[in-house]
Amino acid sequence: PYLVRGKQSDVLKEFCETHYPAGKNDLATVFLDRCLQFCKKGGTANVVLPQNWLFLTSYKKFRENLLRQEAWNLLAKMGPRAFETISGEIVQAALITLSRSKEQAFQLSSDGLIEGDGFLMHI
Repeated sequence: PYLVRGKQSDVLKEFCETHYPAGKNDLATVFLDRCLQFCKKGGTANVVLPQNWLFLTSYKKFRENLLRQEAWNLLAKMGPRAFETISGEIVQAALITLSRSKEQAFQLSSDGLIEGDGFLMHI
């Protein structure tokens, strides 16, 4: 269900580009974006998806958008044996819980640092 942009058909690429430009690199991030669209303000989405978007530079804009627009409640790397039917060498999953919120829990600096309540992270 999670298909990187290079393996998508032209029709699917165009759809993702048009409707989900920040998450277009993978159907997993498009799916996360779509789940958040279903949430009203204050609503929460819990999604299990591959964790590669958390650190690859091609997803930087997507991460920045989520950090600016959503409240991050939980992020858990599930490890290589999260699912019996999928080997960790193929994909490592993460669980993320985001809420649609006007409150920003994080501050982004111009050099890519994220400052939150009690932590500092570089994206």
